[in-house]
Amino acid sequence: MAKIIVVIPLIRPTATYASETRVLKENVINNLMIFERKITRKIFGPTRSNDGCWRIKTDQEINAILKGQNVIGFIKKQKLNWLGYVELMAEDKNVKKIKRWKPMSKRPIGRLETRGGGMTFGRYKEHERTQLEECSSEQR
Repeated sequence: MAKIIVVIPLIRPTATYASETRVLKENVINNLMIFERKITRKIFGPTRSNDGCWRIKTDQEINAILKGQNVIGFIKKQKLNWLGYVELMAEDKNVKKIKRWKPMSKRPIGRLETRGGGMTFGRYKEHERTQLEECSSEQR
C-alpha cells in the first residue's frame, strides 16, 4: 500500500506535466498507458506464482493495484480543471481570448510537402540542382 503512495502523487504529475494543453491522440494514449504500467511493474516487482516461479505482473493485476485509476483519467480530470479555471478568468486575459477565438477558415489538409506550399529542404535542393544543370547546359 505504501508503494501506491509513491506512484500516484510522485510519478503521475511528473509524467503528465502540462498535459492539459496537449492533444490526446491514440498513439499518445497508448504510450502513456505503457509508461505507467512499466513504472508500476518496476515499483511493485515480480509476482511469485503457485509453482514457485517468478513472473512479471499482468496488465489486469496492475489495474487491480491502481484500482482503475489510470493516467488518461488523470489527464482528463486535469483538462476539466484547466477549462474551469479558464472560464473563471477575466475577459481581458489572453488565454480567455484565444479560447473564445473562432478561425476564419479551415487549415489545409496534409503535410506541407504534400499540399504544395512553401519551399521545403528537399524541394530547395531539387530547385538548386535544376538551376545548376541549366547553367551548365548554357555554358556548353
